[in-house]
Amino acid sequence: MSFQTFEFSSNSQESNDGDIILEGITLLHEGDDSASMSARNINSTSTSTSTWSFKKNYYSTEKNPILAVFALFHYTFRHHRLGFILSIILVGAVYRTYQYENWNWRAEYEKYEKKHSSWDIDYTSIHSSLELQLSEINHWCLDGGDANCHKCHDPTLPYARLDTEKWREAHVLNINKSTNIPSDVDVIFMGDGNTEARSGTYMGSTGRANSHLSKVLAGSKENFNSFFQKKHGGIYNGLALGIDGDTSPNLLWRIQNNEFAGLHPNVWWITIGSDDLFSTKCSEEVTVIGILRAIYELMSLQSGSMIVINSLLPTAVNRDLSLEGKGIINEYWYSIKTVNEQLQKFAVRHEGVYFFGATEFLTTRHKNGNLYMKKELFMDKFHLSAEGQGVLSEAQARMLTNILA
Repeated sequence: MSFQTFEFSSNSQESNDGDIILEGITLLHEGDDSASMSARNINSTSTSTSTWSFKKNYYSTEKNPILAVFALFHYTFRHHRLGFILSIILVGAVYRTYQYENWNWRAEYEKYEKKHSSWDIDYTSIHSSLELQLSEINHWCLDGGDANCHKCHDPTLPYARLDTEKWREAHVLNINKSTNIPSDVDVIFMGDGNTEARSGTYMGSTGRANSHLSKVLAGSKENFNSFFQKKHGGIYNGLALGIDGDTSPNLLWRIQNNEFAGLHPNVWWITIGSDDLFSTKCSEEVTVIGILRAIYELMSLQSGSMIVINSLLPTAVNRDLSLEGKGIINEYWYSIKTVNEQLQKFAVRHEGVYFFGATEFLTTRHKNGNLYMKKELFMDKFHLSAEGQGVLSEAQARMLTNILA
């Protein structure tokens, strides 16, 4: 292995616009004593000469033109810096576009689905809460394991948020509401924050400290009443009893502790489960068990009422409220769809139980096939806006008409 000597000699000339022109480059290497290139600036006014010597181990300058590439980059960066930077940005953008076009989004979905959505027991065919066995749970946590969801409680047992003062106040407020309703109530909505907003409150408060929240709550109540308060022009009499942030075990506790005592509506409408997934990080399986446990508790009341299971509402992870499609990874949405599919199967297999799918009313599919939440129907990634409450209430009223017909 032999060393080659490169003698880089240049007479640089500076033109009127400041450009430097290389006067000559000489390369000396084994087997070829000289090679030269020259370039001249006709309007040159001054000349300076510099000489560089490099010693490097190369096999062949023709096969490994590192020096030429370096010189090109060096010259371009010094004298055409803006163009150089823009070129780098362009190359990066082209590369990212190539990645986007060649990403196997379906394979990514199937990978997540296999990790998070598989369990051994078909809960949709059970006929008693006693059949809800914890020993057979595949994994407890949303991330696919058992260690990172310490707030995920036993889905078969009631759990109260008594350490939160506002939650206690909201529970007492709901009891007061339930004891002062018309005897001819048609439907009672029970659930979490989106249900509570229909009564114009957030954790028992009207949100006066936050003008935007207060406005949304007032609008949500008005839109709900327009369909579920006969004195306000509604078709039915309805009552909304929800508490923001509640999970299925929280709702189970409320059912067992007088919040719904003595009520005999034609329909119980249950909307719960989102906070099981996203607040306490329970797995899809644990979430389904918790929802079914609350449903069986309602059945045990023997009120003769029908039960409607509301689908979990769409939830976003990005500001654009994207759910699914090419270039979109929304793990929440995969979990929501899994839970909804199980709830729908359960309703089909049980008499007097119905499933209401809210997705079609709250989402839109773009021309490229990607699915998004309708921005005007949500105040954030989780909660409905006043307009969203109106859209959902109208759709629910139509289904209620079909059920009671």
